[in-house]
Amino acid sequence: MREEVNAAVGFLTKLMRSKLNKECVEQFQCTLKALLQNHYQDHWFPELPHRGSGYRCIRINAQVMDPIVDVAVKESGIATDCSVGLFPDELTMWIDPSDVSYRIGESGSIGQIELRSGDQSQKRSPSILESRKILPSCKEQFTRGISHATQGYSINTLGLRPYAAFAS
Repeated sequence: MREEVNAAVGFLTKLMRSKLNKECVEQFQCTLKALLQNHYQDHWFPELPHRGSGYRCIRINAQVMDPIVDVAVKESGIATDCSVGLFPDELTMWIDPSDVSYRIGESGSIGQIELRSGDQSQKRSPSILESRKILPSCKEQFTRGISHATQGYSINTLGLRPYAAFAS
Protein backbone atom coordinates (compact mmCIF):
# COMPACT_ATOMS: atom_id res chain seq x y z
CA MET A 1 0.00 0.00 0.00
CA ARG A 2 2.84 2.36 0.79
CA GLU A 3 4.18 2.22 -2.77
CA GLU A 4 0.79 3.05 -4.30
CA VAL A 5 0.10 5.89 -1.85
CA ASN A 6 3.58 7.35 -2.49
CA ALA A 7 2.95 7.28 -6.26
CA ALA A 8 -0.46 8.97 -5.91
CA VAL A 9 0.78 11.64 -3.51
CA GLY A 10 3.85 12.24 -5.69
CA PHE A 11 1.57 12.84 -8.69
CA LEU A 12 -0.63 15.29 -6.77
CA THR A 13 2.34 17.21 -5.38
CA LYS A 14 3.84 17.58 -8.87
CA LEU A 15 0.63 19.34 -9.88
CA MET A 16 1.02 21.88 -7.04
CA ARG A 17 4.80 22.49 -7.01
CA SER A 18 4.74 25.51 -9.29
CA LYS A 19 1.96 27.17 -7.28
CA LEU A 20 3.24 26.85 -3.68
CA ASN A 21 6.46 27.16 -1.75
CA LYS A 22 8.54 24.06 -1.05
CA GLU A 23 7.68 23.88 2.67
CA CYS A 24 3.91 23.84 2.04
CA VAL A 25 4.28 21.14 -0.61
CA GLU A 26 6.42 18.96 1.68
CA GLN A 27 3.99 19.39 4.58
CA PHE A 28 1.06 18.52 2.29
CA GLN A 29 2.91 15.47 1.00
CA CYS A 30 3.66 14.08 4.49
CA THR A 31 0.16 14.81 5.77
CA LEU A 32 -1.63 13.28 2.79
CA LYS A 33 0.52 10.13 2.87
CA ALA A 34 -0.32 9.54 6.52
CA LEU A 35 -4.03 10.27 6.01
CA LEU A 36 -4.35 7.95 3.00
CA GLN A 37 -2.47 5.07 4.60
CA ASN A 38 -4.65 5.33 7.69
CA HIS A 39 -7.84 5.66 5.59
CA TYR A 40 -7.03 2.62 3.43
CA GLN A 41 -5.81 0.39 6.26
CA ASP A 42 -8.90 -1.86 6.41
CA HIS A 43 -9.79 -1.39 2.74
CA TRP A 44 -6.75 -2.85 1.00
CA PHE A 45 -7.08 -6.25 -0.68
CA PRO A 46 -4.04 -7.18 -2.81
CA GLU A 47 -5.62 -10.51 -3.79
CA LEU A 48 -8.78 -8.69 -5.01
CA PRO A 49 -7.49 -5.31 -6.28
CA HIS A 50 -10.89 -4.09 -7.53
CA ARG A 51 -12.55 -4.62 -4.16
CA GLY A 52 -12.88 -1.26 -2.40
CA SER A 53 -11.78 0.71 -5.46
CA GLY A 54 -14.60 3.24 -5.03
CA TYR A 55 -13.60 3.79 -1.40
CA ARG A 56 -10.02 4.49 -2.47
CA CYS A 57 -11.01 6.91 -5.26
CA ILE A 58 -9.91 10.54 -4.94
CA ARG A 59 -12.20 12.99 -6.71
CA ILE A 60 -11.52 16.69 -7.17
CA ASN A 61 -13.60 19.04 -9.28
CA ALA A 62 -14.07 22.79 -9.53
CA GLN A 63 -16.79 22.84 -6.84
CA VAL A 64 -15.79 20.07 -4.42
CA MET A 65 -12.44 18.98 -3.05
CA ASP A 66 -12.02 15.35 -1.95
CA PRO A 67 -12.47 15.30 1.87
CA ILE A 68 -9.10 13.66 2.60
CA VAL A 69 -7.22 16.00 0.27
CA ASP A 70 -9.10 18.92 1.85
CA VAL A 71 -7.95 17.89 5.34
CA ALA A 72 -4.35 17.59 4.11
CA VAL A 73 -4.57 21.04 2.52
CA LYS A 74 -5.88 22.61 5.75
CA GLU A 75 -3.36 20.83 7.99
CA SER A 76 -0.56 21.98 5.68
CA GLY A 77 -1.46 25.63 6.20
CA ILE A 78 -2.55 26.16 2.60
CA ALA A 79 -5.32 28.73 2.27
CA THR A 80 -8.63 26.98 1.58
CA ASP A 81 -9.71 29.56 -1.02
CA CYS A 82 -6.62 28.87 -3.16
CA SER A 83 -6.73 25.07 -2.77
CA VAL A 84 -9.21 24.56 -5.61
CA GLY A 85 -6.82 26.21 -8.09
CA LEU A 86 -3.99 23.83 -7.17
CA PHE A 87 -5.41 20.94 -9.19
CA PRO A 88 -7.14 20.54 -12.57
CA ASP A 89 -10.86 21.36 -12.60
CA GLU A 90 -11.72 17.65 -12.95
CA LEU A 91 -9.38 15.04 -11.49
CA THR A 92 -10.20 11.47 -10.55
CA MET A 93 -7.59 9.12 -9.13
CA TRP A 94 -7.92 5.44 -8.27
CA ILE A 95 -5.43 4.00 -5.80
CA ASP A 96 -5.61 0.22 -5.97
CA PRO A 97 -3.16 -2.58 -5.16
CA SER A 98 -0.45 -2.56 -7.86
CA ASP A 99 -2.29 0.12 -9.84
CA VAL A 100 -2.60 3.90 -9.53
CA SER A 101 -4.61 5.47 -12.33
CA TYR A 102 -5.95 8.95 -12.98
CA ARG A 103 -8.23 10.82 -15.34
CA ILE A 104 -8.09 14.55 -15.96
CA GLY A 105 -11.35 15.89 -17.30
CA GLU A 106 -14.75 14.24 -17.16
CA SER A 107 -14.27 12.49 -20.49
CA GLY A 108 -10.47 12.29 -20.53
CA SER A 109 -8.57 9.09 -21.09
CA ILE A 110 -7.23 7.12 -18.13
CA GLY A 111 -3.52 7.32 -17.41
CA GLN A 112 -1.53 4.95 -15.25
CA ILE A 113 1.16 6.10 -12.81
CA GLU A 114 4.27 3.95 -12.74
CA LEU A 115 4.99 2.35 -9.40
CA ARG A 116 8.58 2.21 -8.24
CA SER A 117 9.28 -0.80 -6.10
CA GLY A 118 12.47 -1.54 -4.19
CA ASP A 119 11.54 -5.23 -4.28
CA GLN A 120 10.95 -6.30 -7.88
CA SER A 121 10.38 -9.92 -6.80
CA GLN A 122 7.20 -8.95 -4.94
CA LYS A 123 4.18 -10.86 -6.26
CA ARG A 124 2.14 -8.46 -8.32
CA SER A 125 -1.61 -8.68 -8.65
CA PRO A 126 -3.15 -7.74 -12.01
CA SER A 127 -3.84 -4.06 -12.53
CA ILE A 128 -7.22 -2.74 -13.62
CA LEU A 129 -5.92 -2.15 -17.14
CA GLU A 130 -4.47 -5.68 -17.33
CA SER A 131 -7.63 -7.30 -16.00
CA ARG A 132 -9.63 -5.54 -18.72
CA LYS A 133 -7.62 -7.54 -21.26
CA ILE A 134 -8.64 -10.78 -19.52
CA LEU A 135 -12.32 -9.97 -19.15
CA PRO A 136 -14.47 -9.33 -22.21
CA SER A 137 -15.68 -5.78 -22.75
CA CYS A 138 -19.34 -4.86 -22.33
CA LYS A 139 -19.69 -4.73 -26.11
CA GLU A 140 -18.19 -8.23 -26.46
CA GLN A 141 -20.46 -9.61 -23.73
CA PHE A 142 -23.48 -8.01 -25.38
CA THR A 143 -22.71 -9.29 -28.86
CA ARG A 144 -21.96 -12.79 -27.54
CA GLY A 145 -25.25 -12.81 -25.68
CA ILE A 146 -27.15 -11.65 -28.77
CA SER A 147 -25.47 -14.19 -31.05
CA HIS A 148 -26.04 -17.02 -28.55
CA ALA A 149 -29.68 -16.10 -27.91
CA THR A 150 -30.48 -15.62 -31.59
CA GLN A 151 -28.64 -18.63 -32.95
CA GLY A 152 -30.46 -19.83 -36.05
CA TYR A 153 -32.25 -16.50 -36.55
CA SER A 154 -31.33 -13.59 -38.75
CA ILE A 155 -31.71 -9.94 -37.85
CA ASN A 156 -34.58 -9.66 -40.33
CA THR A 157 -36.57 -12.58 -38.83
CA LEU A 158 -36.22 -11.06 -35.37
CA GLY A 159 -37.44 -7.67 -36.57
CA LEU A 160 -34.25 -5.95 -35.38
CA ARG A 161 -32.39 -3.17 -37.11
CA PRO A 162 -28.63 -2.94 -36.76
CA TYR A 163 -27.45 0.16 -34.89
CA ALA A 164 -24.26 1.98 -35.75
CA ALA A 165 -23.39 2.18 -32.04
CA PHE A 166 -22.73 -1.56 -32.01
CA ALA A 167 -20.88 -1.72 -35.29
CA SER A 168 -17.19 -2.44 -35.09
